[in-house]
Amino acid sequence: MPTKSLRHADLAPLKPVHPVCEGRAERRTACHLSHTVEQILAKLREAEVTLTKGQSVAHVSRALRITEQTYYRWRNEYGGIRVDQVKRLKDLERENTRLRQIVADLTLDKLILNEAAEGSF
Repeated sequence: MPTKSLRHADLAPLKPVHPVCEGRAERRTACHLSHTVEQILAKLREAEVTLTKGQSVAHVSRALRITEQTYYRWRNEYGGIRVDQVKRLKDLERENTRLRQIVADLTLDKLILNEAAEGSF
């Protein structure tokens, strides 16, 4: 008995990964929403209240319209800190990135000047 080869059109489309994407036409990519720090902390506080009432993480994440993975990532990153601390942390991370870029640029300039001084270009 010959087997029928599957074509792309025969395959069922993938369901969206993110609960917010339900009913959308995305097939293989998740819908990405950006949340502000305040929104993330509010959702984490709401999740903690719901979890203390005995609900599961799966139920809480569906109610918040986020994935369980997002909940755990947010909890690890923002758990136990205040909004002003998070804003200060983000500012410091941006400044650190900027300073690292400056150091990299200056190092490259130094190497170029050293090669030019040696005449080996």
